[in-house]
Amino acid sequence: MNRVRILRISGGVAAAALTGAMWMSPAWGSADRLPPTMTATAQPAASMPGMATSHTSPLTRKLAAARLASAKYATNLGLAKKNGYMQITPVMTNMGVHFLNPKISGFSVTKPQILVYEKHGKSFQLGALE
Repeated sequence: MNRVRILRISGGVAAAALTGAMWMSPAWGSADRLPPTMTATAQPAASMPGMATSHTSPLTRKLAAARLASAKYATNLGLAKKNGYMQITPVMTNMGVHFLNPKISGFSVTKPQILVYEKHGKSFQLGALE
């Protein structure tokens, strides 16, 4: 299930992230957690459009910072709960389960207020930040 979510980044810049593709890569969890329609392939960054290795845009740096900061929660819902995130929505088809940390206000790419998890069998996988 690939949905587009909009991440609001400081300064009013918005970035679209494909949920299910951005967060469900083998770098964050085991390859067996990938849906059958997704495959993990390694490509040199220089061969991918927009991924020049000599410099990166501010948006690319912010997205990388968001991914690094939330990596600890990618497959560890228990840690998210321990760090103050609590469930605010039921499991909803095609919407995921939203967890809010009431101690965080506003949006920061390195400290998101809301984590959205998608249920895969008995486990949960981080799908988006809000």
